[in-house]
Amino acid sequence: GAAVQVHGVGRSTESFVALPVDSFIEGYRSKLSSTLDGLSETLPRVAAKNRTHLVQKLAGREAITQRMNDVVARAQQYVWLSIWPDLAPALKRSATARAKEGVDIASIVYGESASFPGLVVSHEYLSPEVTEKRLGCRLYIVAADHQEVVFATAEGDNWQGMWSDDLSASLLAAEHVRFDMTIQILCRKMDASGDLEGLRNDQTLTFLGRSMETSTSQIMAKMTEV
Repeated sequence: GAAVQVHGVGRSTESFVALPVDSFIEGYRSKLSSTLDGLSETLPRVAAKNRTHLVQKLAGREAITQRMNDVVARAQQYVWLSIWPDLAPALKRSATARAKEGVDIASIVYGESASFPGLVVSHEYLSPEVTEKRLGCRLYIVAADHQEVVFATAEGDNWQGMWSDDLSASLLAAEHVRFDMTIQILCRKMDASGDLEGLRNDQTLTFLGRSMETSTSQIMAKMTEV
């Protein structure tokens, strides 16, 4: 587009004449502008449809704790935690900061955790000791806004975990924490009214407990694979 083809009168050959500089630049600018306008409209739709969700494997208490604090710090509405007292102090500062900014913090704690921010429900049914024995490890969850999540397990000093920004994984984690908290509150009320004892020998609950033990052992084996 920088030159035009011309035919001379009475000549059999063709020749080219350069466009005036101003005309060439204006035409080129118009074409670029049209192209960029089209890209600005189309690319966001393409990018949104093909966004790749990530999964990062984590190893070691320090790396896991850092990733959990990152998730808490980025939360805008909700943080759901399932933690044990040994990790609560490492998350308390970031959780307190987000709570002061209006983010709702809700935690289920396997044991006592003094002055942790937000709503805190102690896991009493089953007791932390029985739960750890049944699972064969301590399970930790930190999920934020149905946007990202950290799962972690600890067996002694062996810490393994994963981070993901997949919506389904984060939603599943938050639902697990909410459900666990609900069960604890209901069991507490049933215990106070004397209705809890009948559940202890329920065959369906016994089956669910056995299946949880089997599933957890398989999950732990997979997570420790290199």
